[in-house]
Amino acid sequence: MSHDRQVSTIRKRTTDDNSDGTKDEIQLIAIVSGFIMVVVGAWSDRFKHKDLPWNEHERAIKRAYWLDSHMNDRICKQQLRMDRRCFDKLCLVLVTRGSLITTRNVTVLEEVAFFLHTLTHDLKNRTIGAVFTRSGETVSRQFHTVLRAVMKIGKF
Repeated sequence: MSHDRQVSTIRKRTTDDNSDGTKDEIQLIAIVSGFIMVVVGAWSDRFKHKDLPWNEHERAIKRAYWLDSHMNDRICKQQLRMDRRCFDKLCLVLVTRGSLITTRNVTVLEEVAFFLHTLTHDLKNRTIGAVFTRSGETVSRQFHTVLRAVMKIGKF
């Protein structure tokens, strides 16, 4: 029996010794992993893509430049499939007969340019939004507004 008692005592000591060693190993792993997380977090912040703030003034300048570039007949024909005189007449007809109006943020010229540019180049809403620096919701809303005005003219 004394031999069994010695074996069980030895087993208890090795179990207790291992649990202390395991606790130390767990603490060491926790410290090292915490340190690694801090280093990786600091390193990734250096290379993170930082969004540029919206600058409405620059966006308005870009839109004005795009519309002004279409004052040239050659560019207007390439982009909207009609010369500048025809584009102006279409805008006038849409205003007088189609009840198209300039909104607080979007002019009639820009609304019609959205519409024609989308149709002539078979572009997606997101692409037109990038070209005109407008949100997808604005492009969609204005496209449908011009479409309703064109359909209203078609009834005459």
